[in-house]
Amino acid sequence: MRATGQECKRVLSRTVDGETLLDIDIAEVVKRFGVVSQDLIRKDGAGLHSFTIMRDELQRVLIEALPKDLVEFHPSTTLQDLTDSTAADEYTDEGNQAPGVMCKFEDGRTMGPYDLVVAADGINSAVRQVCISEQPKSKDSGIRIQFGVGPEGVRTRPEGSEGELHQWFADGLYMLTGTYGAGPEGERREMVVAVFAEPAATIEGNENANWEVSEVQDDCKRRMTQVGAPQSVIDLVNGSERFFEVAVRYCDPFQPWGVGGFAQQDGGRTRRFRAGHVVLLGDAAHAMPPFLGQGANQAIQDAFCLAEQLRQVDQGVLMKQTMESALQ
Repeated sequence: MRATGQECKRVLSRTVDGETLLDIDIAEVVKRFGVVSQDLIRKDGAGLHSFTIMRDELQRVLIEALPKDLVEFHPSTTLQDLTDSTAADEYTDEGNQAPGVMCKFEDGRTMGPYDLVVAADGINSAVRQVCISEQPKSKDSGIRIQFGVGPEGVRTRPEGSEGELHQWFADGLYMLTGTYGAGPEGERREMVVAVFAEPAATIEGNENANWEVSEVQDDCKRRMTQVGAPQSVIDLVNGSERFFEVAVRYCDPFQPWGVGGFAQQDGGRTRRFRAGHVVLLGDAAHAMPPFLGQGANQAIQDAFCLAEQLRQVDQGVLMKQTMESALQ
């Protein structure tokens, strides 16, 4: 992360009229929390473990850190069903059978068996729909977010502000600008974000839309001009080479979890896979508004907590003898 991320040292919040609302020195805040936040301070004392980083680059760093002999990663695949390998007499494509969970994908593949399925497949999680009975689709919150990304050469922000996030507040519009890490060779990108409420609008498609320059860029500039946004922010919009708009969606986080999952059979319910073998992470478990990277931060915290529980199972810690007990 240090090699590719941009260290973040400050968060500055202002109105479009220039009034300072909040000025956070992240290092000072960390120091105030004492031992609780010591892990955020680098051991060499040369800064914090606090970064801004492009989403695709963060994914690359995390995927490369996975132990290839223990973890299989299946990006860009959609789950169709989960079954117990032995109870359902299921076999892998290689003809193997062993205790665990089998994954059936929409492309026809059957993979497994796996000791644990970790689902980080977003707010419309297919795994969540398998595990929770009568799982409704996510709902539109009426909040829209427009993202723009420009190359490192687009220097519209003040000199020396690379390690700062600047927030701007106006009537009906929130804006954010920042410099983000984008590669292991020190590559950087400039990002601008606009957030506004528009309940009557509808946006079709995946919440993880592809980057593209479209009418979104013109609409973003129009909104910022109307509220009197600083020219440096508007210049960053003009200099952005990638743009897209997404809808913030949500779902009920308090629905009952069908432990083990169930399938209808002969008028009754038959367990499809054993409890303690499937877990949800990130937006699949608890959707977060995509402000200041909260979705990614929460997902990483989920993964850390899961890894700690699995470590206790591996070491035979009392009360953590099985996968099921670790995940409860």
